[in-house]
Order: sequence, then structure tokens, then C-alpha cells
Amino acid sequence: MKKFKNLHELNSYLVDQISSSLMNVGEETKKTMQDRIDKDVYESYTPTIDKRTGKLKNDIEISLSHNTVSISPTRSENEKYIPRIIETGEGYDWINSRIYKTKQKRPFVQNTKEEIVDKKLHIKTLKSSLKQKKIIVD
Repeated sequence: MKKFKNLHELNSYLVDQISSSLMNVGEETKKTMQDRIDKDVYESYTPTIDKRTGKLKNDIEISLSHNTVSISPTRSENEKYIPRIIETGEGYDWINSRIYKTKQKRPFVQNTKEEIVDKKLHIKTLKSSLKQKKIIVD
């Protein structure tokens, strides 16, 4: 069992362990978003004009700041933020495509948030990661 000389050492240790565990939460959350991209974006629509690159699934950034982890889809092309277009159905410029005409929304970001909250994935992953570090949290 780790021993600490003072509260400052304990606090520093806990901050390091929690930060590391939050990165695990970020990785798990990223996987959840990638799954939602498959379900909500790729499986719901077959492109008629362009070819899929798969970059949407890969362009997801994990950031950690002040004991908070966040993930953000970062895919852009020709100065357009692609996730917003997909999420809202607004902003497509392939005038002759079905998706342009239907303005089909594919809310993968919103669905990711809902899935994480509904299944408490963030809480379960954080607890599991801390438990692996021998820090028990209930």
C-alpha cells in the first residue's frame, strides 16, 4: 500500500491517478462515438455522389482539462465542419444527391451523449480504471 508523508503528496498522487483514469474514460467514450458513427451515419445512408473516406471515425479528439475529459469530432473539409452538417442535415452542397434533398439528420454526437449517460459508461469506466490502480470508489 502506498504511503504519503503529507496531504500534498496524497493530493498529487490522486490527481495523477484520476487524470490517467479520465484518459481511459476518453478512450472508451471515443469507441462509443465510433460505434455511433457506424450505426447512425454509415449504416443509415449510402453516398451517391462522393466516396466514404472513414475519416469521420478517426478524427475524434480527446482532451483533458481541470479533471474533465471531453471528446470532440474534428473532421473538416473545405473549411466546413463535417460533424455539424451530418448532425443537423444542413450544409450539404451536392445538389443532386438524396441527402441534400432530404436534409437527413444523423445525430451521432447527441446519440453518443445519450448512450453514455443512459448506460453510465463514464462512471463505470472511471470506477474500473481506478480499481485497476487499487483505488476503490463506490
